[in-house]
Amino acid sequence: MSESGELSAGVVIPALSDATSLVPSTSPDEHVSSYEDGTEISYNRASHKLTITIGSGGDAELTCKTFHINGDIEHTGDQNTSGDMTVKKSGTVTKNVSAGMAVSGKSVADSVRTM
Repeated sequence: MSESGELSAGVVIPALSDATSLVPSTSPDEHVSSYEDGTEISYNRASHKLTITIGSGGDAELTCKTFHINGDIEHTGDQNTSGDMTVKKSGTVTKNVSAGMAVSGKSVADSVRTM
């Protein structure tokens, strides 16, 4: 916008909110990008939290050589792994385990026996 018509003296206004284009957040700590399908990417610099919500039942895909996560992982939902899995620490299973193939290792134990 330039009152004089001289573009070098003007300012750029990226967007104006109105009844059809609401502001996704009024918090000065949040940066939010919203898309027409309901997808939203939000970062709150006060809480240091990144939230990604994918709208319209969409999927997400990450393609890279190695994906490292340095932190605990909490997961809700089914998990399917198409590659081999190596567990380098102890694990606890609180529900039933089913195997479609042989289970092998140094020892396999339950509350009654060790094999």
